[in-house]
Amino acid sequence: MSDLEKYLDGDPSEIAVKSAIDNFLDGMTHIDELPLYWKAHYTDGTSLSQDFHKGTFDPETDQWSEEHHFGHVDQSRLEIFELEGIDKDGTPRSYQLHVNSGLLNLNGFVCQFKILDKVTTIENRRVLFFRRTRVVGTPYGSVTIHRFLLGWQGNYRGDDIESLGIKDGQNIQRVVLIEPDGLCSFMNNI
Repeated sequence: MSDLEKYLDGDPSEIAVKSAIDNFLDGMTHIDELPLYWKAHYTDGTSLSQDFHKGTFDPETDQWSEEHHFGHVDQSRLEIFELEGIDKDGTPRSYQLHVNSGLLNLNGFVCQFKILDKVTTIENRRVLFFRRTRVVGTPYGSVTIHRFLLGWQGNYRGDDIESLGIKDGQNIQRVVLIEPDGLCSFMNNI
């Protein structure tokens, strides 16, 4: 009988090995995942949700629902872009980007990226949103990990910003990386 067969049969001499493997598997297959779904709040008071219940039947329209994607968001009317979900303890989580001001509300922690003092305007401000999915393979299966990037980009406009080494109209990006456990990291471009 092989060691694997002994492990699967629960041979008492293999209990320590089984325990070690079980602990390893538990760590690899139970990532503290924070499922987040987006919701777009518009200036006219309406909203558009991701509608992650894809494949559910709506008897009022007599149709199957489709999951909205980020391309469905009308950025010309967008006021707040929100990621919302519930963590493993049942606590609601919310990460909001206020589009016009660039203000971020990261689950109650409010912050704003500093913009260069001589910059008078940021034009063409729009939301950046990505969900990065990584599948980690192990000898015992795979784990899917989701990370979210939320932020905005626009173009600098201002008097004498060339003296700062910035071209008029140059792209600016401000992004927050939201990890599976809710930890946030700030990232900048210019």
